[in-house]
Amino acid sequence: MRRRHVVTSLAALTLAGCLEETPSSEDEQYTSDDGTDTSSDDGNDTSSEGEDDTSDALSETRPDSRFEGEDLPSLSSFRSNVRFYHETPDAEVALVPEAETGSLPERELEFVLENEGDGAVLFNSADTATLKLVDEHWHTAPPQGDVTLAESSLDEGDSRDFSRSVDNTDPSGVLYGPGTYAYFLSANAPDADVSGVAAVFELGGDEPDLVPVYDEAERDRDGATVTYTTSAYEAESADRRGVISVERSDGQGGRDLLLEQLTVADSLQTAVAEFDAADDLETVEMAVEYDEWFPVIKRLGSSDDEPYTFEYESQAFSARYTPDEDLE
Repeated sequence: MRRRHVVTSLAALTLAGCLEETPSSEDEQYTSDDGTDTSSDDGNDTSSEGEDDTSDALSETRPDSRFEGEDLPSLSSFRSNVRFYHETPDAEVALVPEAETGSLPERELEFVLENEGDGAVLFNSADTATLKLVDEHWHTAPPQGDVTLAESSLDEGDSRDFSRSVDNTDPSGVLYGPGTYAYFLSANAPDADVSGVAAVFELGGDEPDLVPVYDEAERDRDGATVTYTTSAYEAESADRRGVISVERSDGQGGRDLLLEQLTVADSLQTAVAEFDAADDLETVEMAVEYDEWFPVIKRLGSSDDEPYTFEYESQAFSARYTPDEDLE
């Protein structure tokens, strides 16, 4: 049985810092993952009939999880004390998925943060993450969209709706391949030692094609070099201009990027797509505004001073941004 909700579409959000845990008081009650109380203000046994009824009621109104009983890795390497929905579907505070499967190329996935416990839950909707399960490890996959909310409080008995958009029909957006993912939300509940809640979902379908995304740019090839000159670079309003150069590398790359990580940066996606299409290509240069380099710094952890080295599908690359004033 599924609990009714009016779903409002919140854009998927950028990863931010974790909220501090809410201080507890001596008269707070704590609930374990199985829904039974472990302490109370009078020191008596609190596994009462009423509390069992609460757990049963939650089990009846929430959807069953297709991942129940599966041995999935914890999120301990990403964040400690994260509660998965499929492990604790009757927890008083949970991130409930409306569906746990979706088909590519396009899917809207909806989640509901429910607070059926005593006291407010602090959550931070600027501190969310989408993670992908690869080789028994969770890897962060940059989300799409902008932050629309930040730190907030959810009163007992209330819920808040979130959604995660996947749209591979837009080649300039973050592309997603088939696989198992988790949606994480930072939340501090008064009834348990939990710093976040998460729900697992699965995407099926075909891997999207990797294509250049500078459709409005001028493209030229001279020998082993392809050059793009974007309209934003040529605009009079352009503030900071420069060239992003990407080259094949014979050595070990730095970070091994997933498709979802690579496609957060249009420049890297365009360069790798060009290399995939031509074995004799050595360099891809893109004359752009600085904003095109910013995702590499912000999301992928590079800097302006050093080349960004990475691997994609066993091929190593090196990328560098050179401001106009430093060009000869």
